[in-house]
Amino acid sequence: MKFLLLIISIMSLKTSVMSLKPYISFKKHILDKSNNKYDSIIPILNAFEKSCRRINKVIKCSVFNDLNKELNITNVHNEKQIKVDILSNNIMKKLLLNLECVNSIISEEEEHICYNSEDGKYIVAFDPLDGSSNIKSNLPTGTIIGIYTKNSNKIIAAGYCLYSSSVSLVLSYKNSVDMFTYDDRSNNFILTKSNMKIPNGNTYSFNLENLKLNDFRSNNKNSFRYTGALVADAHNILINGGLFGYLSTQIHKNGKLRLLYEAKPISKIITDAGGSAIDSNRNILDIPFTDIHQRIPLFFGNDEEINKLRSFILIS
Repeated sequence: MKFLLLIISIMSLKTSVMSLKPYISFKKHILDKSNNKYDSIIPILNAFEKSCRRINKVIKCSVFNDLNKELNITNVHNEKQIKVDILSNNIMKKLLLNLECVNSIISEEEEHICYNSEDGKYIVAFDPLDGSSNIKSNLPTGTIIGIYTKNSNKIIAAGYCLYSSSVSLVLSYKNSVDMFTYDDRSNNFILTKSNMKIPNGNTYSFNLENLKLNDFRSNNKNSFRYTGALVADAHNILINGGLFGYLSTQIHKNGKLRLLYEAKPISKIITDAGGSAIDSNRNILDIPFTDIHQRIPLFFGNDEEINKLRSFILIS
């Protein structure tokens, strides 16, 4: 009986591996979309994908080697760091600073811009491990990246990786949003959804410390889901539709989320998927930055919910 079960298991595994053949790997998909003026960012996209694979392994091992314990140090935002924060930052930093096309990098974990190559055309901003405090309770975490042109500071590509029950990498490149799912057996991200569009939906994901959001939520029929990790909440809205909101709070008068490596990359993805992203009245992608760690209120979701929110803000 055990032998029969083993044979069935091997056959199932072979079938599963064979079923991967029609799928396209991350690198192949990126190369297939080449031939335009931004093709020189392909090494950056590949470095991002490689970073996510490595960070995923670090997260999975963190519970066994105390990497999820808080350190007696804080980052530039006065937030307690854990070991995996620093490891994740170092993984991305090392891979990106190895690229000639990268002029400089901006990290949530670094106080200053880190300059790399004078000939580099791109600035890369990233949050290496969004929601790292979720690790100790086994909740989702993520990595966010935004790629900007050096001369115009325009965001031209963005992505995030969600580390959860499965690992999903979502990329906005050439105004198309594609999702890749990590396959443990091949150690590759495989294309599972292409040209994604945000659906209409009634999921609300709000930090309710600001009473205005609580009033707005209570006046609309909706399902409330909030994880405290921007990547997880953004992924939920992208898949199911709805609205994310983080207004100013008593502690964070200008909002908590950072413009360059959180708000703009996520807004780029949502906008390219047919949704909208605003601070309260301005399009996030049109807002200039005055500081690399600039904070901002953030709302994003499908157009129907954003329009409801605009009306509410005008009335209130």
